[in-house]
Amino acid sequence: MKALRFLCLSGIVGMVLGIPALCGAATPESNDAQRKQLHKLIQQGNYKDAYDRLRKLALDPDDNPRLVGDDLNRATNCLQRLNRVNEIDAFREAVIEVHKDNWRLLWAAAQNYMSTQHQGYIVAGEFHRGRKRGGGRVVNAVERDRVRALQLMAQALPLARQDDNHAEVGNYLLSFASILLNHRGPGEAWRLQYLTDLNELPDYDPGWGHSRRAGGAPVDAEGNPVYHYTPETFEAAKTDGQRWRWCLEQAIEFNPRRKSAVRKQFADFLLNQFGVQTMARRGWVFGRMQTDDTKEDESGTYALHTLGENETIAQLATGIKRFTLPFAGPTSLTSSRSISRSPRSRTSATPWVRWTSWRRSSRTAASIPRRPATGK
Repeated sequence: MKALRFLCLSGIVGMVLGIPALCGAATPESNDAQRKQLHKLIQQGNYKDAYDRLRKLALDPDDNPRLVGDDLNRATNCLQRLNRVNEIDAFREAVIEVHKDNWRLLWAAAQNYMSTQHQGYIVAGEFHRGRKRGGGRVVNAVERDRVRALQLMAQALPLARQDDNHAEVGNYLLSFASILLNHRGPGEAWRLQYLTDLNELPDYDPGWGHSRRAGGAPVDAEGNPVYHYTPETFEAAKTDGQRWRWCLEQAIEFNPRRKSAVRKQFADFLLNQFGVQTMARRGWVFGRMQTDDTKEDESGTYALHTLGENETIAQLATGIKRFTLPFAGPTSLTSSRSISRSPRSRTSATPWVRWTSWRRSSRTAASIPRRPATGK
Protein backbone atom coordinates (compact mmCIF):
# COMPACT_ATOMS: atom_id res chain seq x y z
CA MET A 1 0.00 0.00 0.00
CA LYS A 2 2.84 2.36 0.91
CA ALA A 3 4.63 1.41 -2.29
CA LEU A 4 1.54 2.24 -4.35
CA ARG A 5 1.21 5.62 -2.64
CA PHE A 6 4.87 6.35 -3.31
CA LEU A 7 4.50 5.56 -7.04
CA CYS A 8 1.41 7.76 -7.32
CA LEU A 9 3.13 10.59 -5.48
CA SER A 10 6.20 10.25 -7.72
CA GLY A 11 4.03 10.40 -10.82
CA ILE A 12 2.28 13.57 -9.61
CA VAL A 13 5.60 15.24 -8.75
CA GLY A 14 7.01 14.25 -12.11
CA MET A 15 4.08 15.79 -13.96
CA VAL A 16 4.33 19.00 -11.94
CA LEU A 17 8.07 19.36 -12.37
CA GLY A 18 7.95 18.31 -16.00
CA ILE A 19 10.44 15.46 -15.70
CA PRO A 20 10.65 14.00 -19.26
CA ALA A 21 10.94 10.42 -18.06
CA LEU A 22 7.68 10.61 -16.14
CA CYS A 23 5.53 13.09 -18.07
CA GLY A 24 6.71 12.34 -21.63
CA ALA A 25 7.81 15.88 -22.53
CA ALA A 26 9.71 16.25 -25.79
CA THR A 27 13.43 17.02 -25.60
CA PRO A 28 15.81 18.34 -28.29
CA GLU A 29 17.28 14.86 -28.52
CA SER A 30 13.85 13.26 -29.01
CA ASN A 31 12.97 15.90 -31.63
CA ASP A 32 16.19 15.15 -33.53
CA ALA A 33 15.44 11.43 -33.47
CA GLN A 34 11.88 12.12 -34.61
CA ARG A 35 13.20 14.33 -37.40
CA LYS A 36 15.27 11.48 -38.80
CA GLN A 37 12.18 9.27 -38.85
CA LEU A 38 10.23 12.00 -40.68
CA HIS A 39 12.90 12.26 -43.35
CA LYS A 40 12.51 8.54 -43.95
CA LEU A 41 8.74 8.94 -44.27
CA ILE A 42 9.27 11.59 -46.94
CA GLN A 43 11.68 9.34 -48.81
CA GLN A 44 9.05 6.60 -48.71
CA GLY A 45 6.39 8.96 -50.10
CA ASN A 46 4.31 9.02 -46.92
CA TYR A 47 3.76 12.78 -47.15
CA LYS A 48 0.59 13.02 -45.07
CA ASP A 49 2.04 11.50 -41.90
CA ALA A 50 5.29 13.38 -42.46
CA TYR A 51 3.48 16.70 -42.75
CA ASP A 52 1.33 16.14 -39.66
CA ARG A 53 4.40 15.47 -37.53
CA LEU A 54 6.56 18.15 -39.16
CA ARG A 55 3.80 20.66 -38.48
CA LYS A 56 3.94 19.87 -34.77
CA LEU A 57 7.71 20.25 -34.79
CA ALA A 58 7.70 23.58 -36.63
CA LEU A 59 4.98 25.04 -34.37
CA ASP A 60 6.84 23.99 -31.23
CA PRO A 61 8.41 27.09 -29.60
CA ASP A 62 11.23 24.83 -28.35
CA ASP A 63 12.08 23.47 -31.78
CA ASN A 64 15.76 23.64 -32.68
CA PRO A 65 16.26 27.28 -33.83
CA ARG A 66 18.75 26.18 -36.47
CA LEU A 67 16.55 23.40 -37.85
CA VAL A 68 13.05 24.86 -37.66
CA GLY A 69 13.55 26.52 -41.06
CA ASP A 70 14.27 23.14 -42.61
CA ASP A 71 11.19 21.73 -40.87
CA LEU A 72 9.13 24.51 -42.47
CA ASN A 73 10.52 23.83 -45.93
CA ARG A 74 10.00 20.08 -45.71
CA ALA A 75 6.46 20.53 -44.41
CA THR A 76 5.49 22.91 -47.25
CA ASN A 77 7.03 20.48 -49.72
CA CYS A 78 4.78 17.76 -48.30
CA LEU A 79 1.74 20.02 -48.80
CA GLN A 80 2.74 20.57 -52.40
CA ARG A 81 3.08 16.83 -52.92
CA LEU A 82 -0.37 16.34 -51.40
CA ASN A 83 -1.83 19.04 -53.69
CA ARG A 84 -2.71 21.11 -50.64
CA VAL A 85 -0.85 24.24 -51.73
CA ASN A 86 -3.68 26.45 -50.45
CA GLU A 87 -2.78 25.50 -46.86
CA ILE A 88 0.81 26.73 -47.11
CA ASP A 89 0.20 30.42 -46.39
CA ALA A 90 -1.66 29.93 -43.10
CA PHE A 91 0.83 27.31 -41.89
CA ARG A 92 3.86 29.41 -42.83
CA GLU A 93 2.55 32.53 -41.09
CA ALA A 94 1.74 30.49 -37.98
CA VAL A 95 5.34 29.26 -37.84
CA ILE A 96 6.61 32.82 -38.33
CA GLU A 97 4.49 34.05 -35.40
CA VAL A 98 5.87 31.36 -33.09
CA HIS A 99 9.51 31.98 -34.07
CA LYS A 100 9.40 35.72 -34.88
CA ASP A 101 12.60 36.35 -32.88
CA ASN A 102 14.58 33.70 -34.78
CA TRP A 103 16.33 35.41 -37.71
CA ARG A 104 17.25 32.11 -39.31
CA LEU A 105 13.59 31.08 -39.43
CA LEU A 106 12.61 34.48 -40.85
CA TRP A 107 15.27 34.01 -43.54
CA ALA A 108 14.01 30.51 -44.35
CA ALA A 109 10.40 31.73 -44.47
CA ALA A 110 11.37 34.52 -46.89
CA GLN A 111 13.05 32.04 -49.21
CA ASN A 112 10.03 29.78 -48.85
CA TYR A 113 7.80 32.62 -50.08
CA MET A 114 10.04 33.08 -53.12
CA SER A 115 10.09 29.39 -54.04
CA THR A 116 6.38 28.59 -53.54
CA GLN A 117 3.93 28.65 -56.45
CA HIS A 118 2.78 32.24 -56.97
CA GLN A 119 -0.32 31.66 -59.09
CA GLY A 120 -3.83 31.12 -57.77
CA TYR A 121 -7.47 32.20 -57.82
CA ILE A 122 -9.61 34.78 -56.07
CA VAL A 123 -12.82 33.12 -54.89
CA ALA A 124 -15.34 35.01 -52.73
CA GLY A 125 -12.74 37.68 -52.07
CA GLU A 126 -10.11 35.25 -50.78
CA PHE A 127 -6.86 34.15 -52.42
CA HIS A 128 -6.44 30.42 -53.02
CA ARG A 129 -2.85 29.58 -53.87
CA GLY A 130 -2.38 26.92 -56.51
CA ARG A 131 -4.93 25.30 -58.78
CA LYS A 132 -8.51 24.97 -57.65
CA ARG A 133 -11.52 23.05 -58.86
CA GLY A 134 -14.31 25.29 -60.01
CA GLY A 135 -11.92 28.04 -61.08
CA GLY A 136 -12.27 31.68 -60.13
CA ARG A 137 -10.49 34.90 -61.05
CA VAL A 138 -6.91 34.06 -62.04
CA VAL A 139 -4.29 36.14 -60.22
CA ASN A 140 -0.65 35.88 -59.25
CA ALA A 141 1.21 36.86 -56.08
CA VAL A 142 4.67 37.34 -57.62
CA GLU A 143 5.10 40.92 -56.42
CA ARG A 144 3.15 40.38 -53.20
CA ASP A 145 5.30 37.37 -52.24
CA ARG A 146 8.45 39.36 -53.00
CA VAL A 147 7.35 42.19 -50.71
CA ARG A 148 6.40 39.77 -47.92
CA ALA A 149 9.81 38.09 -48.29
CA LEU A 150 11.51 41.50 -48.08
CA GLN A 151 9.51 42.30 -44.94
CA LEU A 152 10.78 39.11 -43.30
CA MET A 153 14.37 39.78 -44.37
CA ALA A 154 14.19 43.34 -43.02
CA GLN A 155 12.70 42.01 -39.77
CA ALA A 156 15.61 39.59 -39.46
CA LEU A 157 18.29 42.21 -40.23
CA PRO A 158 18.88 43.69 -36.72
CA LEU A 159 18.81 40.19 -35.20
CA ALA A 160 21.24 38.75 -37.74
CA ARG A 161 23.77 41.57 -37.33
CA GLN A 162 24.06 40.68 -33.63
CA ASP A 163 24.88 37.04 -34.35
CA ASP A 164 28.46 35.87 -33.84
CA ASN A 165 28.38 33.58 -36.89
CA HIS A 166 29.46 36.25 -39.37
CA ALA A 167 29.89 33.78 -42.22
CA GLU A 168 26.22 32.77 -42.01
CA VAL A 169 25.17 36.42 -41.70
CA GLY A 170 27.08 37.15 -44.90
CA ASN A 171 25.19 34.39 -46.68
CA TYR A 172 21.92 35.83 -45.38
CA LEU A 173 22.81 39.28 -46.75
CA LEU A 174 23.67 37.81 -50.13
CA SER A 175 20.27 36.10 -50.14
CA PHE A 176 18.67 39.43 -49.19
CA ALA A 177 20.33 41.02 -52.23
CA SER A 178 19.02 38.27 -54.51
CA ILE A 179 15.45 38.76 -53.29
CA LEU A 180 15.73 42.51 -53.90
CA LEU A 181 16.84 41.78 -57.46
CA ASN A 182 14.07 39.23 -58.06
CA HIS A 183 11.76 40.13 -60.95
CA ARG A 184 14.10 43.02 -61.72
CA GLY A 185 15.98 41.43 -64.61
CA PRO A 186 17.03 42.95 -67.94
CA GLY A 187 13.44 43.65 -68.97
CA GLU A 188 12.37 45.29 -65.71
CA ALA A 189 15.54 46.82 -64.27
CA TRP A 190 13.74 50.17 -64.22
CA ARG A 191 11.89 48.95 -61.13
CA LEU A 192 15.13 49.21 -59.14
CA GLN A 193 14.76 53.00 -59.29
CA TYR A 194 11.80 52.77 -56.89
CA LEU A 195 11.81 52.08 -53.18
CA THR A 196 9.54 49.17 -52.27
CA ASP A 197 7.18 50.06 -49.41
CA LEU A 198 7.80 47.44 -46.73
CA ASN A 199 4.92 48.64 -44.57
CA GLU A 200 2.12 47.42 -46.85
CA LEU A 201 1.58 44.39 -49.06
CA PRO A 202 0.53 45.12 -52.65
CA ASP A 203 -2.61 43.63 -54.12
CA TYR A 204 -2.61 40.50 -56.27
CA ASP A 205 -1.88 41.05 -59.96
CA PRO A 206 -4.29 39.75 -62.62
CA GLY A 207 -3.36 36.77 -64.77
CA TRP A 208 -0.68 34.13 -64.44
CA GLY A 209 2.12 36.67 -64.66
CA HIS A 210 4.66 37.10 -67.42
CA SER A 211 8.15 38.43 -68.00
CA ARG A 212 8.61 41.48 -70.17
CA ARG A 213 10.77 41.69 -73.25
CA ALA A 214 14.23 42.99 -72.42
CA GLY A 215 14.57 46.66 -73.30
CA GLY A 216 17.26 49.25 -72.85
CA ALA A 217 18.82 50.09 -69.52
CA PRO A 218 17.03 52.93 -67.68
CA VAL A 219 18.39 56.48 -67.89
CA ASP A 220 18.11 59.60 -65.75
CA ALA A 221 16.71 63.02 -66.72
CA GLU A 222 19.94 63.86 -68.59
CA GLY A 223 19.83 60.63 -70.60
CA ASN A 224 22.71 59.00 -68.71
CA PRO A 225 22.60 55.38 -67.49
CA VAL A 226 21.26 54.87 -63.98
CA TYR A 227 23.91 53.57 -61.58
CA HIS A 228 22.98 52.28 -58.16
CA TYR A 229 25.41 53.60 -55.58
CA THR A 230 25.91 52.20 -52.09
CA PRO A 231 24.20 54.17 -49.25
CA GLU A 232 25.60 54.50 -45.73
CA THR A 233 22.85 52.34 -44.21
CA PHE A 234 19.95 50.19 -45.35
CA GLU A 235 17.50 52.75 -43.98
CA ALA A 236 19.22 55.56 -45.93
CA ALA A 237 18.62 53.87 -49.30
CA LYS A 238 16.37 55.84 -51.64
CA THR A 239 15.83 53.02 -54.15
CA ASP A 240 15.76 49.22 -54.22
CA GLY A 241 18.91 49.41 -56.31
CA GLN A 242 20.71 51.13 -53.44
CA ARG A 243 19.32 48.60 -50.98
CA TRP A 244 20.71 45.86 -53.23
CA ARG A 245 24.18 47.43 -53.39
CA TRP A 246 24.22 47.90 -49.61
CA CYS A 247 23.41 44.23 -49.04
CA LEU A 248 26.18 43.19 -51.42
CA GLU A 249 28.76 45.33 -49.66
CA GLN A 250 27.64 44.15 -46.22
CA ALA A 251 27.83 40.53 -47.35
CA ILE A 252 31.53 41.06 -48.01
CA GLU A 253 31.99 42.82 -44.66
CA PHE A 254 30.53 39.90 -42.73
CA ASN A 255 31.85 37.08 -44.90
CA PRO A 256 34.92 38.01 -47.00
CA ARG A 257 34.91 34.51 -48.49
CA ARG A 258 31.75 35.39 -50.41
CA LYS A 259 33.53 38.23 -52.20
CA SER A 260 33.66 36.20 -55.43
CA ALA A 261 29.91 35.50 -55.24
CA VAL A 262 29.28 39.22 -54.79
CA ARG A 263 31.52 40.01 -57.76
CA LYS A 264 29.59 37.54 -59.88
CA GLN A 265 26.18 38.97 -58.98
CA PHE A 266 27.28 42.52 -59.72
CA ALA A 267 29.17 41.53 -62.88
CA ASP A 268 26.08 39.68 -64.12
CA PHE A 269 24.04 42.82 -63.57
CA LEU A 270 26.55 45.01 -65.42
CA LEU A 271 26.71 42.57 -68.31
CA ASN A 272 22.92 42.33 -68.65
CA GLN A 273 22.51 46.09 -68.46
CA PHE A 274 25.53 47.49 -70.25
CA GLY A 275 27.07 44.67 -72.30
CA VAL A 276 27.59 45.24 -76.03
CA GLN A 277 25.17 42.37 -76.72
CA THR A 278 22.31 44.63 -75.59
CA MET A 279 22.46 46.33 -79.00
CA ALA A 280 20.78 43.24 -80.46
CA ARG A 281 17.67 43.68 -78.31
CA ARG A 282 16.07 46.16 -80.65
CA GLY A 283 16.98 44.94 -84.05
CA TRP A 284 20.70 45.66 -84.21
CA VAL A 285 21.82 42.18 -85.24
CA PHE A 286 25.55 41.87 -85.61
CA GLY A 287 26.60 41.53 -89.24
CA ARG A 288 23.02 41.61 -90.61
CA MET A 289 22.40 45.29 -91.18
CA GLN A 290 23.56 47.54 -93.99
CA THR A 291 26.17 49.98 -92.74
CA ASP A 292 27.80 52.78 -94.67
CA ASP A 293 31.53 52.26 -94.03
CA THR A 294 32.36 55.69 -95.40
CA LYS A 295 30.83 57.35 -92.31
CA GLU A 296 32.32 57.20 -88.86
CA ASP A 297 30.07 55.64 -86.26
CA GLU A 298 31.30 55.53 -82.70
CA SER A 299 28.13 54.00 -81.30
CA GLY A 300 27.67 50.95 -83.48
CA THR A 301 29.02 47.44 -83.69
CA TYR A 302 31.95 48.43 -85.88
CA ALA A 303 33.31 50.71 -83.13
CA LEU A 304 33.85 47.97 -80.57
CA HIS A 305 37.55 47.75 -81.35
CA THR A 306 37.97 51.38 -80.28
CA LEU A 307 36.54 50.92 -76.78
CA GLY A 308 38.67 51.92 -73.82
CA GLU A 309 39.19 49.83 -70.68
CA ASN A 310 35.99 51.01 -68.97
CA GLU A 311 33.99 51.93 -72.07
CA THR A 312 31.04 50.13 -73.59
CA ILE A 313 28.37 50.59 -76.23
CA ALA A 314 24.95 49.54 -75.01
CA GLN A 315 21.27 49.80 -75.76
CA LEU A 316 19.72 52.26 -73.32
CA ALA A 317 16.08 53.22 -72.99
CA THR A 318 16.77 56.22 -75.22
CA GLY A 319 18.81 54.34 -77.82
CA ILE A 320 22.31 53.01 -78.44
CA LYS A 321 24.98 55.01 -76.67
CA ARG A 322 28.71 54.87 -76.05
CA PHE A 323 29.77 55.73 -72.51
CA THR A 324 32.30 55.07 -69.77
CA LEU A 325 31.35 53.07 -66.69
CA PRO A 326 32.05 55.10 -63.52
CA PHE A 327 33.88 52.31 -61.76
CA ALA A 328 37.57 51.76 -61.04
CA GLY A 329 39.09 48.97 -63.06
CA PRO A 330 37.34 46.59 -65.46
CA THR A 331 34.62 46.05 -62.83
CA SER A 332 33.48 47.98 -59.82
CA LEU A 333 35.03 45.54 -57.40
CA THR A 334 38.14 44.06 -58.96
CA SER A 335 40.01 43.47 -62.17
CA SER A 336 39.50 40.42 -64.31
CA ARG A 337 43.16 39.51 -63.78
CA SER A 338 42.84 39.31 -60.00
CA ILE A 339 39.70 37.19 -60.37
CA SER A 340 41.35 34.72 -62.73
CA ARG A 341 44.29 34.15 -60.36
CA SER A 342 42.12 32.22 -57.92
CA PRO A 343 40.79 28.82 -59.13
CA ARG A 344 37.75 29.26 -56.88
CA SER A 345 36.96 32.58 -58.51
CA ARG A 346 36.99 31.52 -62.16
CA THR A 347 33.28 30.82 -62.16
CA SER A 348 32.65 34.22 -60.62
CA ALA A 349 34.66 35.87 -63.36
CA THR A 350 32.58 34.30 -66.13
CA PRO A 351 30.27 37.29 -66.80
CA TRP A 352 33.14 39.75 -67.13
CA VAL A 353 35.27 37.27 -69.10
CA ARG A 354 32.31 36.85 -71.49
CA TRP A 355 32.09 40.63 -71.86
CA THR A 356 35.82 41.18 -72.44
CA SER A 357 36.06 38.16 -74.73
CA TRP A 358 33.17 39.47 -76.83
CA ARG A 359 34.84 42.85 -77.10
CA ARG A 360 38.20 41.30 -78.09
CA SER A 361 36.59 39.10 -80.73
CA SER A 362 34.69 42.11 -82.00
CA ARG A 363 37.93 44.05 -82.32
CA THR A 364 39.44 41.21 -84.32
CA ALA A 365 36.39 41.00 -86.57
CA ALA A 366 36.46 44.74 -87.10
CA SER A 367 40.00 44.54 -88.48
CA ILE A 368 38.91 42.17 -91.28
CA PRO A 369 38.21 44.03 -94.57
CA ARG A 370 34.52 44.06 -95.46
CA ARG A 371 32.81 44.31 -98.81
CA PRO A 372 31.05 47.61 -99.49
CA ALA A 373 27.25 47.56 -99.22
CA THR A 374 25.63 46.48 -102.50
CA GLY A 375 22.09 47.50 -101.62
CA LYS A 376 20.72 44.05 -102.40
